[in-house]
Amino acid sequence: MRIDFYATSNDEVVVFAGIWTTPGVTTPHKLQPKLNETISLADANYLRVTRVGIKWTVFYSATGAVSDWQKAGDFNYTMNVARTGVYAANLKPSAGAPAPAFTAEIDFFQNQAEGPLAEDTPLLTINIVGNGSVSATPPVAQLACGQTATLRATPGLGAQFDGWSGDATGATNPLSVFINRPRTVTATFAGSNMRYIALPMIVGSP
Repeated sequence: MRIDFYATSNDEVVVFAGIWTTPGVTTPHKLQPKLNETISLADANYLRVTRVGIKWTVFYSATGAVSDWQKAGDFNYTMNVARTGVYAANLKPSAGAPAPAFTAEIDFFQNQAEGPLAEDTPLLTINIVGNGSVSATPPVAQLACGQTATLRATPGLGAQFDGWSGDATGATNPLSVFINRPRTVTATFAGSNMRYIALPMIVGSP
């Protein structure tokens, strides 16, 4: 089964669903259309498929908000699902020409039969051992997958930066970390057990 968006030569966007037929000895695979619904380009951002028994229903949305989903259509098809997943592809613009470069970023894939999703794991977790601090640019709360974070370790009074561990190694400071999955980085600071007391000093002429 194939369910996706595609663009036509007339610059239209179509929500498509089709079933691959079983090939015979002399006949190849064929894609039997089940749904062809033309929609606005602005709405072709999110795609959702639900199944109840043999009935499959396809929805699309511009924003992914709960109130924004629109039904493209439904169809009946009996299928014993052995496995499922997501895919990304691009087509050749013409015979003999290579397909344009294409990158897909997939946030998550969930089987609802396994229960609700756990809370999102932070893309970057920073642990600190010893007396010091670490700043991140951009801030951890603003990170997105595919960005590079710059971490700067600042030793506290009487301490020195000893190095990184976890998803980073070495003692480069500042450090660049590419965020293509959740990462955990630990900054270790070393120093004596000395304590410092700051006292006021008055300087005057005799």
